[in-house]
Amino acid sequence: MNTIKEQYEIFMNTCNNAEYEKAEILLKDIIVNVISKNDIHLEIEQTPHSRDTFDYIGKIINGKNIEDIVIDLKISKGKLSTNQISSLLVNAMTKDIKNIVLVSNNELTLQAKETASLFSNKVGINFQVFGKKELDAWFYGFNDENQFVHSKTIHEIIKETSRQLAKIIAQNPEQFMDIEWRDLERIIATVFSDFGYNVELTPSAKDGGKDVIIWYRGESYIVEIKHWNAKNKVGGHFISDFLKVVIKENRKTGLYLSSSGYTSNAFEALSKIEKTKFRYGDKTSMISLLKMYERVNNGIYIPVNDLEDIMGKISKGFEQ
Repeated sequence: MNTIKEQYEIFMNTCNNAEYEKAEILLKDIIVNVISKNDIHLEIEQTPHSRDTFDYIGKIINGKNIEDIVIDLKISKGKLSTNQISSLLVNAMTKDIKNIVLVSNNELTLQAKETASLFSNKVGINFQVFGKKELDAWFYGFNDENQFVHSKTIHEIIKETSRQLAKIIAQNPEQFMDIEWRDLERIIATVFSDFGYNVELTPSAKDGGKDVIIWYRGESYIVEIKHWNAKNKVGGHFISDFLKVVIKENRKTGLYLSSSGYTSNAFEALSKIEKTKFRYGDKTSMISLLKMYERVNNGIYIPVNDLEDIMGKISKGFEQ
């Protein structure tokens, strides 16, 4: 019996050889191996071949939660275009399907990725993409743990550890408070870095009032993270000091994340200008960010490129 890795290699070869029907049959085992994990179960059946239908249709079973899902294979010599993605999403929308999996032997163009993200977010569709890059990462990423460790620098190993911790917290939010404060800073920095932004994790001492610096479209953003127990809430003077750094260093926006929450008067002294440059969040915000990161890593949807949009999804601001 072939191993999962061998199954994958056979599948990719059939795709590259344009053996569509054979690849379509192999697709079921490949995608079930990728998506099914922990308490998530995937049941799919192949549909009759037709121009206006998907290759597979079925259900995602997660405990008592059951949702419909469709899976489609697109074999391509080049990157998938916007038209190919749009037709797939429109077809799902007309059939009122909320979960789509696209599998391909190639990647999406940047424009196709942006179209997929905007469209799926607008109509509320979970659009999963498993191109060659994502499939390779899943099937080849951790085959030889010893080789993995010995081939990486300390910095890379720490970053990989942060990724694994992010995954654990996303799947088990009750373990959030077991994370050490410096590990949490590393995790947050790694998440934004993996989203594609230029990120700097500041030194643990003398960080100048900011733990993470993010650069996006010629602007810089800073993030301060307080990982305290529930009894120690962040007060107004901490917020005031942070806003002074944001304004003095001419940062576009400052994001303050506190796992313990804030005192009732934490934001009373903020000026109108300060409020326009400030966002804040709590433990729930950080867990939401890690769940978003987990969904992206699993191909459940393509993240938006706008940093402010991501910050807006996980945090709060003030009415202008």
